[in-house]
Amino acid sequence: MFSHEELQHIQDELNIEIPQSYWEIMTNFPYPEFAEANIVVTYLKSSYVLEDTQAHRKRGWFDIDWPNHYLVIGETGCGDTYFMLAGESGPVFLADHEAGPHPVEKLEKCKVANTIEEHIKETIDLEIECQEAQRRRAERKKNKKWWQFWI
Repeated sequence: MFSHEELQHIQDELNIEIPQSYWEIMTNFPYPEFAEANIVVTYLKSSYVLEDTQAHRKRGWFDIDWPNHYLVIGETGCGDTYFMLAGESGPVFLADHEAGPHPVEKLEKCKVANTIEEHIKETIDLEIECQEAQRRRAERKKNKKWWQFWI
């Protein structure tokens, strides 16, 4: 959970307005939806938000100048960056470094969710689905017959 002071510090340091929806989500974290899925959809430390946004601004993102109104809110763990636009409680975007569209020139094509709430719900639903598939595979393997080599 971020405190109001931490979010205010991010705003002051980056000279931006944090999206209201992000502010509300992060000051009320953790929320019940996370109880069922052991995942992280956004950075859990305010320092990561600040440091990554500053680093992207300073060094760019894979040779692309990072606009000052882009707020880094998380990552995929594979070098891709989730971000929102400062001052807007709208979409969540993904800057995909491998095959994704250009996060500045084709911003709309980078949209992964209409709201941060939708982004979190979709990510949690996907994780729960993956966990259920893993559980079913483990159950099939445990209950296989001696002649079922392919399981």
